[in-house]
Amino acid sequence: MRTAAQYSYLRYYRKVGNAENDYGKFKVERERFKGDEVRLSYGSRHHNLNLSGELSIELNRSRELYFRGTYHYTFASQQDVWFRETKQWGRKDHRLPVSDSRLSVISNDAVFNSKITPDETFSFTVGLMFK
Repeated sequence: MRTAAQYSYLRYYRKVGNAENDYGKFKVERERFKGDEVRLSYGSRHHNLNLSGELSIELNRSRELYFRGTYHYTFASQQDVWFRETKQWGRKDHRLPVSDSRLSVISNDAVFNSKITPDETFSFTVGLMFK
């Protein structure tokens, strides 16, 4: 029986679309954007603690069958809208939290502020290892 604990940082974003910049230079908080096109994405950033346990059975000298269960616990997360210039040298990008009062994310005519990925998950893996 083996156990392990590890930290992981997950960034997951879905592309909303590209917007043409007809305004010229504009500013998102402290970043100045001047590109002709800006890509908008919505997503999450998660800091996870992963706890796993593994049971392995040696089939012969060169093969091992293992069963692993992992619990993924999110201890910090944030939903963001990500602005990024495209078709530009030295592209600028900036993230704004969805909770910002100046920003509203709408999906299917309803305000959307839920998480894309779940906070806590469990995974189970069965594998065969060749040595």
